[in-house]
Amino acid sequence: MSAGQTVDRLLDTFEGERQTRRGRVLATEILVGSNAVASLIREKKTFQLGSVIQTGKREGMQAMDESITSLVREHVITPEEAALHLSNRDLIPVGGTTAGPAAAHPTRPAQS
Repeated sequence: MSAGQTVDRLLDTFEGERQTRRGRVLATEILVGSNAVASLIREKKTFQLGSVIQTGKREGMQAMDESITSLVREHVITPEEAALHLSNRDLIPVGGTTAGPAAAHPTRPAQS
């Protein structure tokens, strides 16, 4: 598929009026094909791809959580919006840095 066809396919997943809704922003996860990636896919160990992405930054890989936290740091989205999409809420940036468990869950008391 071309990039245009891919965008059309994504837009088609939203019903009529939701397609024209404003306020959308793109967060991306990037997985670059490598020998390690190919091997994990062949061996049906796709659950390990997250680890490959984390260690593959030099090759241009990026985790979804990294993309989302970057959007918060750049004030594109709010920490509350990020919390809805992060796989690890402890990563919500607070004051320009990554939060720890207590900061990410303000209603939960900090543990000593």
